[in-house]
Amino acid sequence: MNSKLDGKALHGQAAAMPDSRLKYFGRQIPIHRAIHNYHFPRSRLKTVFFLPLVFTLLSWPALKLVAISWGYFFDFWITKLGVVGSVSSGTYGPAWLNLEMPYLNISASAPDASVWWGMIFVIVFTVGASSVIPDRYLPLRYFIRLCALIQFSSLIFFVLSPGAFHYTLQDHLMGFETTAIFLMMVLPWIHALIYYIFEFSLSKKILFTLISLLLCSLIAPFLMMIHAYLIYKYSLMLLPLLYFIFGFLFLIMACISIYGWAMSWNSGQRIS
Repeated sequence: MNSKLDGKALHGQAAAMPDSRLKYFGRQIPIHRAIHNYHFPRSRLKTVFFLPLVFTLLSWPALKLVAISWGYFFDFWITKLGVVGSVSSGTYGPAWLNLEMPYLNISASAPDASVWWGMIFVIVFTVGASSVIPDRYLPLRYFIRLCALIQFSSLIFFVLSPGAFHYTLQDHLMGFETTAIFLMMVLPWIHALIYYIFEFSLSKKILFTLISLLLCSLIAPFLMMIHAYLIYKYSLMLLPLLYFIFGFLFLIMACISIYGWAMSWNSGQRIS
C-alpha cells in the first residue's frame, strides 16, 4: 500500500515538474543535430569529392585577382595612414602555382618609455573597467582580462630582454598573408567534411563556400593593414596580442560564424 502511494506521489511530482524538452514559452526544443542519426546516400559522395575539386581548380586564377586587389588596397592605405613603407611582390607556394602576392615592407621598433608606461595605464584601466561588466556578460570580462594578460606579458618581455625579440613586423605580415592564402585554398575541402555531407542543396553548398572565400579575401587584407598600422605606431609590443587573438584566430572564428549561419539553412535532412 505504501509503495503504491509512494509511486503515485512520485508520478504527481514528475507531472508537476516542467518538461525539459520545452522552451520557456512552451515551444518544443528540437533534438540537437549532433545526436541525430542521418541518412548518407552514396550518391552524395560525388558532391563531397568533386565540388571542392572544382573550387580548387577555379581558385588558382581567382587568387591572382585577389593578389592584385590586395596590392592596390595596401598601396592606397599606406598613403592614407602615413605609414612609411612600400609594397613589393613575391612568389607564393610551389613553382607550379606561380602566384605573385603583394607583401608589406614596413618596419617597427621596440617600445620606448612613454609608450611602455602608456600601455601600463591602458591595461590597468581596462582590467578595472572589466570589473563593472555585469555577470551575464562574464565571457566578455574573461576575454578582456585574457587580452590584458597577454599584453602585460609582452610588456614584461620588452623590459627584461628587448633585444631577444627577432620577429619583425614584415615577417608577421608575410606569415599572416601566407596563412590566409593557404586557408582559402583548403577551405572547400574543410567544407566537404563538415557541410557537404549534409543534405543541403547543391546551390546552398556552392553559396556557402563562395561566401566563406569572399569573407576571407575581404577580412585578411583589412586585418593585415590594421596590424601594420598599430604595430608601426605603437611598437612591436602589440605584436603578440594581435598575433594570438586578432590574427589568424579571428579569421577562423569568422569562418566558424558563417558556418553556424549556413547550418541554420533549411536542408530537408531526414533524421531519426
